[in-house]
Amino acid sequence: MLRLIAGVVFGGLAIFYFDGILFVTSSLLMSFDMFLNVITSRCKVNEVIGLDISGSMESQE
Repeated sequence: MLRLIAGVVFGGLAIFYFDGILFVTSSLLMSFDMFLNVITSRCKVNEVIGLDISGSMESQE
């Protein structure tokens, strides 16, 4: 279901390849936050679940 193919960090550049989607960001913190958003969004689409993380995700949109 949820597949983390690769998470590579080098030179302050964070690259996440998640479920066919490639994220490239200059900040590890930002990319991780983005990564969590994608995971929670995927979970919400696949099945109805309640996560504390969803609250922070909505506030960022």
